[in-house]
Amino acid sequence: MTFNITIPFWIRVMALMYREEKSYVRQISKKLDLTYSHAHKIIADLQKRRLLSLNKEGRKNIITITKNGSVMGKYCDFIEAFTEARYD
Repeated sequence: MTFNITIPFWIRVMALMYREEKSYVRQISKKLDLTYSHAHKIIADLQKRRLLSLNKEGRKNIITITKNGSVMGKYCDFIEAFTEARYD
């Protein structure tokens, strides 16, 4: 038995950031198969909620997960793993 549940993209972003801790918008968009603008919009919203932070290193914008984001990311990672698991 599998669960056919569509996970909101913000949960997928938080789960990815929980596992990687540091990334770029372009990497996130490629790994989650999102357009750059859609990924940027999701990240900006999560940044407003203080779950992710954006730091500049030269020309690159590095996204890191905050302490509160790490707590949320742990649950998002669990949700993502649970919905991808197969139960027979």
